[in-house]
Amino acid sequence: MRNKIKLLMLVLILALVLSACGQQAEPQLSGTVTLVWPDGTAQVWYDVPAAEGATASQALLQLLQAEKMAYTYSNGMWDGFNGVMSTMEDGWLFYVDGALADVGADSVVLADGFNFSFEYVNYAAALGW
Repeated sequence: MRNKIKLLMLVLILALVLSACGQQAEPQLSGTVTLVWPDGTAQVWYDVPAAEGATASQALLQLLQAEKMAYTYSNGMWDGFNGVMSTMEDGWLFYVDGALADVGADSVVLADGFNFSFEYVNYAAALGW
C-alpha cells in the first residue's frame, strides 16, 4: 500500500512539473513612458511592460487603459491625452530616447529598456520653423 501511495505521489508531481513546462510565459520587455504636459511637468511611468515585438503605440495603449486615462487616437496619430488636445500651433510630438522621432509610434518596435515620450510642444519651436 505504501508503494502505491509513493507511486501516486510521484505521478502527481511529474504531472505538475510537465504541465508547468508547457505553459511558457510570453517574453516581456519593460521600459519608460513619459507624457510632458503643456506646463512642462512630466508624468513618468517606469517598468512599463510590453510584449516582445510590441510597438510604442501598443505599449502606450495598454498603459493608458490600465491608468484609465482618456486619449484621442485617429489615423495613426496620438493627438490628445487626458483632454489636452493638439491644435494647429501646439500639440503632442513623439520622442524616442529624447530625440524627436521621424516615424510614428505605430512604426517603432520596442526593445527591452525602451524610453519614449509624447511631449506637448510648440510645433514651430520643436521643428525649427
